[in-house]
Amino acid sequence: MWSLHSDFEDTVLTSWRKEAKRSNLATLSKGPNRARAPQLQTGRVRRLSPPAQPASASRVGAAYPLSLQQLLSASSPCATREWDYIYDQKNLHDKEKVYLKGKDKIVPPFRFGVEDVATKMWFHKLAYPGQCLTNSHLDIIFYYLRKKGKYAKEPKVKFTTTDCLFFKTIHALYEKFIAQKKNLSLITAQHAIADYIRGRKMLCGSPWHLCDHVFFIIHMETESHWILGRLNIEERRVYMYNSLSTAMKDSAAIKACQPFAVLLPHFFALFDEFKKENKPICLDPFEAVKVDGLPQQTSNDCGCFVASFAEYFIDMKPIPPIFDVEKHRDRLAVLFYKYARMKEVEFIDSEDEAPPKGPKKNLS
Repeated sequence: MWSLHSDFEDTVLTSWRKEAKRSNLATLSKGPNRARAPQLQTGRVRRLSPPAQPASASRVGAAYPLSLQQLLSASSPCATREWDYIYDQKNLHDKEKVYLKGKDKIVPPFRFGVEDVATKMWFHKLAYPGQCLTNSHLDIIFYYLRKKGKYAKEPKVKFTTTDCLFFKTIHALYEKFIAQKKNLSLITAQHAIADYIRGRKMLCGSPWHLCDHVFFIIHMETESHWILGRLNIEERRVYMYNSLSTAMKDSAAIKACQPFAVLLPHFFALFDEFKKENKPICLDPFEAVKVDGLPQQTSNDCGCFVASFAEYFIDMKPIPPIFDVEKHRDRLAVLFYKYARMKEVEFIDSEDEAPPKGPKKNLS
């Protein structure tokens, strides 16, 4: 539904922002000025099984919000509608409370497969530069990336992803592993990490032995910063994509990748599918490799960089040296909203979101 390489300069989105600035709303559109750390949320509802749908609901294939094939053109009216929705009922007098009381609710909530979104603030944080993305945003974005890779007719790259819970799970295991002097008995086929590797732990998961690459959402807690990890299974390397590269940040990134590099070879050894020519799997840690030449963030936009870096690789597009984070946030917010409305109005669910309901119809 969009292209990462489109020129948005004359689009409706830019016109809307210019109008907002003329109305002295520029500071509001940017949100609060103070820096806020990316948040690993707790206590949110995770969907383990899809809810019941109306009898008239239909299932479709190949309908995803994340696509690089179609431009969001200036002639399309969708952009203004979505921005009107996100901007509606703003609180013009209190920058800390973005929406008027009671006007932030989305009823019924938008369904995004792994999670429901019940507030406009979710879109506000996604849309405006300087707003920190949460694990909710990244889990939803990477869920649809998995769907794209799993169900696309001709996927360009064989890949899957993990989620924010995987990062917390493998880090907790690594801390225990080190505390118990590298106790290998902690690494079992019954552990949650093994279920991820089997492709059973998440909606749209794929067995890792059928993939060439696995993407990790990595949160550097001490630095309050998101980075992207990509495991190349054949090369036995974890590539680190860091949008805030300094000596200190790079050192923290390597440390954050250690649980993946050290533990995953031992988990792979539990599965015959990873063995080649009946040879034992090498248990040496994976090599951690920093990806150089990446565009760098200037504000709290690391989550948007993480999502876009993954998209570029999946679509086999070079990451441009100049990265306009405002344009990337625009496309994410507008097209996720458009997708949610399509599902809501047409009672549509796609693969892995609802049980089969008769023959599929395809949306290209």
